[in-house]
Amino acid sequence: MKKLHLLIFLVLIPIFIFSQSFGTIKYTGRVDTSKLEKKIDSLGEKQKILKDALNKVLLDTKSVNYTLKFNKYESVFLKEVNPLEVKNISFNLTELYGGKGKYYCNLKSKKLLRSTEAFGENFLINQSLDSLKWVLTSETKTIGKYKCYKATTSKKEKNSKGVFYKKIVAWYTPKINYPFGPKNYCNLPGLILELKINNFVFKATDILINEEKIEVKKPTKGKKVTQEEFEKIGLQTTKEMFND
Repeated sequence: MKKLHLLIFLVLIPIFIFSQSFGTIKYTGRVDTSKLEKKIDSLGEKQKILKDALNKVLLDTKSVNYTLKFNKYESVFLKEVNPLEVKNISFNLTELYGGKGKYYCNLKSKKLLRSTEAFGENFLINQSLDSLKWVLTSETKTIGKYKCYKATTSKKEKNSKGVFYKKIVAWYTPKINYPFGPKNYCNLPGLILELKINNFVFKATDILINEEKIEVKKPTKGKKVTQEEFEKIGLQTTKEMFND
């Protein structure tokens, strides 16, 4: 009878842990500047003005810290705020490409939300989880101590210059069986440890999985719009600015 109780206990342990576990993942985000660095190295002294300008761009690509918090069905991802940081910070490429605001994912409702401030207004951008069409591959690489698999997708975006497709490459590990990742990229068979969106890269630096409850707050404030409606507002605002 004792052996039977032990067997039942051992079987139920992973189920209990998964149902009770919460997690906090720390990421750094930075523009991939490898191509830019090669370009700078190839410039001679006669091109000093251009070289100085490109080096200034490099200074504007400092890494930024992000936090992902999740429970069994929800996750929220946002930039960490340094209380000593000046609010009116100068233009920074990392800020531009890394994304602003709060990103929320709900596996049950299959909803993705982004809360952000743009065009002088607060928005709550609604998107379906099913809009993410991942292509899973057998390609692998090791990140830290984890074997990761490559998955790809693309995202259509429209602005004043036309229609563009962002190329997204994710490296996820089934060893950490939580389908979450940076921004609103999720629903893969494992935690995303590295995510590249065009030339911007998020990398996991600290992984904490425990049974202590973590609050995952769904964003609720802002004008509710779809991604398409948000892009139309951006196009209209840009048009009005240049017509004035």
